[in-house]
Amino acid sequence: MCIVDLGCGALREDYDGAIAILDLNREHFPESNAIYLGLAQMYAEKDDIELAIQHVEKSIELNPRNPVAQRLMRRLRGNDY
Repeated sequence: MCIVDLGCGALREDYDGAIAILDLNREHFPESNAIYLGLAQMYAEKDDIELAIQHVEKSIELNPRNPVAQRLMRRLRGNDY
C-alpha cells in the first residue's frame, strides 16, 4: 500500500488523520502530484473548498494531464454537473 493510499483510503473516515499523513509526506515528496490530489480530496470531503482548490491546483501544476485532478477541479468549481 502506498502512502497516498494510506492517507486517502485507510483513513477515509478520519479526514484530519489522513491530512496529517499526507502533509507529512508532502514534506518529503514536495513534487508528488498524487499527494496534493489526496489532500484536495480530503479537504473536499471536509467541505473546505478553498483549501481543496489550492491543493488540486498544485496537483495540476505538477501533472497537467491528470484527468482525476481535472475532474475534481471542475467539481469543486461547480462545472461538473
